Amino acid sequence: MPLNYSILVLAIPLLMFLFLGLAGVKMEKKLTGWLGVLGMGATMVVCYGVALNYFFSPEFIKEGVRQAVVLRLGLAHLLQNSRI
Repeated sequence: MPLNYSILVLAIPLLMFLFLGLAGVKMEKKLTGWLGVLGMGATMVVCYGVALNYFFSPEFIKEGVRQAVVLRLGLAHLLQNSRI
């Protein structure tokens, strides 16, 4: 499972919260509970898939050392290529 799927770790619970908050009022409590459990189960599967891909994929190992995946979102990085 690619690392870009890690956004689903945040998106699935958020979407389930919104769906169950809006439509869950009109459903049975048992069905609402099962949908919440299935949403959290799907999140768990995605978490395990992303973690297994990160820890056991050879593309993140260079010269025997695990490379960190770093998101560079700082202001200096954003302004580095800008022309002011």
